[in-house]
Amino acid sequence: GAREPAGNALREVWRLDDPGANKWTRLDDAPWTARCLFGPAVFRNELWVYGGVPEPFSSKLYDDAYAYAGGKWSKKEVTGILAKGAQGKPIASCLQEFKNQLCLFGKFRSVADDSSEGVDSLAFSLSTPSTKTWDSFSNDGLKGWGDDTTFSYQLLNYKKRMLIATALSYQTANTIMKVYVPEWSR
Repeated sequence: GAREPAGNALREVWRLDDPGANKWTRLDDAPWTARCLFGPAVFRNELWVYGGVPEPFSSKLYDDAYAYAGGKWSKKEVTGILAKGAQGKPIASCLQEFKNQLCLFGKFRSVADDSSEGVDSLAFSLSTPSTKTWDSFSNDGLKGWGDDTTFSYQLLNYKKRMLIATALSYQTANTIMKVYVPEWSR
């Protein structure tokens, strides 16, 4: 995925064969709709991708998930249960394997009882993909973090004990980095 210089979203997949020589090989295109700004992560020896948009500033949001293993992609039917909890599609999201669970952080569109639209910062974990069950976990530190026009989350795992995240927004610089250290990882 990503965008070409003309601005069109891509379905391209590339593999780094030789880091020293910066040698990349293009693989077959992915089966999902062309997109950019999606969240990839490695979970249980599979490369997972989730979310994205056809172009920056697009109102069309994707909430599907795919995994790559054994040389082929498969669609993961795990986001329907998540969508009920999130009440909408991700404006920005990122995936990260943490403590043998796939974690998803994001800003999701929400609709209030009066049909007004809002944005919720949410966090989920998928410990067992076969059950397709996402568990919510504390999102207190994400509330009020970054603008509601956030379009990109980035996340990394440090020493398997904490998650460190940044977010990019359209109009407002977000100069705050978040660190998440769960009680059970200490």
